[in-house]
Amino acid sequence: ALVNMISNPVNSTVPIAAEVFKKAGTYNEKKLFGVTMLDVVRAKTFYAAKAGVPVEEVNVPVVGGHAGVTILPLFSQ
Repeated sequence: ALVNMISNPVNSTVPIAAEVFKKAGTYNEKKLFGVTMLDVVRAKTFYAAKAGVPVEEVNVPVVGGHAGVTILPLFSQ
């Protein structure tokens, strides 16, 4: 099975998960992934809803951290 970690901070949770899998003897480096697209998907969804356009037609890159005070959607590029 593939394991996708969609949890923040992903740069900490993936190594922790790797250690847990190693101790259980089930670790496979080719099947453990960290997913960082959650904030991008949210920004695209919110923008598309507000603009009244399909989400497939928008591109909203996100920079910064996951916290509300550090996350920055780039509406103008």
